[in-house]
Amino acid sequence: MVAHNNQLPTNHFRKNWKERVKCWFDQPARKKRRRIMRARKAARVFPRPSEGMLRPAVRCPTQRYNMKLRAGRGFTPAELKEAKISCKEAQSIGIAVDYRRINKSEEGFQTNVQRLKLYKSKLLLFPRKAGHPHKGDAKPEELKHVTQLKGQVLPIHTPKEHLAPRPILESERKLKAVMQLRMTRSKVKHVTKYKKNAERKAKIAEEREKTRLKKEDEAKTKKAAPVKGKKEAAPAKGKEAPKKEAAPKKEAPKKEVPKDTAK
Repeated sequence: MVAHNNQLPTNHFRKNWKERVKCWFDQPARKKRRRIMRARKAARVFPRPSEGMLRPAVRCPTQRYNMKLRAGRGFTPAELKEAKISCKEAQSIGIAVDYRRINKSEEGFQTNVQRLKLYKSKLLLFPRKAGHPHKGDAKPEELKHVTQLKGQVLPIHTPKEHLAPRPILESERKLKAVMQLRMTRSKVKHVTKYKKNAERKAKIAEEREKTRLKKEDEAKTKKAAPVKGKKEAAPAKGKEAPKKEAAPKKEAPKKEVPKDTAK
């Protein structure tokens, strides 16, 4: 008996196994059918590649898988323009076009441009009408030994970089990665604030420079102005002004008084 107030177990062991089992007896026949369908498709699209159109090399999404390269949906109009191929022409010569994808890195952009140029250099175009070739079509001698390409067009391989071991540098030992990441995130987050502060400081410095130049100009104009009357310079603080010597007083002439003759 089950203890406590739990749900009663309803185990179902008496199943009708014969009706529920799923078999895969047609696996060999399906394998043969797929092979036949691939052969029919290759014969139908000859001389074009049996696996379809040329695809770009793109990175897998998310940080977990972005180190892997895989085939994308199609080339962007910017990549085709750099390789000097129009979007309409690209679809007619076996190049897939994707109008929604956006180039976000210069490295990926240049990789796909080089991929297009390599494909264009190896491309052999059959004339639409035999005996009436147009500009860019292959010569009859080149078309005699043409074989159909089996498999992916210009297969994509993820390059593997093998780094040689080396000693750890002193700068790498002192580096604080977590703090550096935090500071970088903070700068990106407050980039508008830092920009405004820099503009404000530049404006203040410019105003100070203008006032300094103005004062210098005023001082020059004062020096260059003509002097009307010279004024004595005021004595410096803490120093007594030199005393002026008093001019000698002129004595008044004495009047002669006549002497009395009579006594």
